[in-house]
Amino acid sequence: MDKWEEILNNTFEKISEVEDKKQSEKEKAEQNRAKAKNFVSSVVAPAFEEIKPSLEMHNQKVSITTGETYDKKEQYATITVKPNDPSSRLRFVYQLTFVPYPNDILISYHGKFVDEIGYEYELVPSGQIPSGITGNDISKISKDEIKEDFVLKYQYMVESHLE
Repeated sequence: MDKWEEILNNTFEKISEVEDKKQSEKEKAEQNRAKAKNFVSSVVAPAFEEIKPSLEMHNQKVSITTGETYDKKEQYATITVKPNDPSSRLRFVYQLTFVPYPNDILISYHGKFVDEIGYEYELVPSGQIPSGITGNDISKISKDEIKEDFVLKYQYMVESHLE
């Protein structure tokens, strides 16, 4: 084989290796997306559903939504709580988002409280792992951890705006 043929073959071997690696990463990310979707439907949404009756017992209107972003890359679950009084502007929104990567699933949350005047307060630090949740391994996160994290953040935001 001539030198130029060897160089050309090596080039195509490298291209093939890179394509194989990209395909493998894509498959792993897809597996993690499926894990995240299952986790939202089997753990997060049920945790929110278990919280709902206790909030409704205190005259709060609760809505729960789950789904995936328009590009189908992220899975999310949101619980929104507001008084059953239509004239009230109070609202608390808590959302967990799961972003699949080839080797991990990034968990983030977004929280927001809207007071009677209509001012919005973001939970800080929004975008980091919720305080009651340990690590990014979703298989180790329980419904109780999710419920506790929600309740602690709800308590903090409501109590800090009572006066």
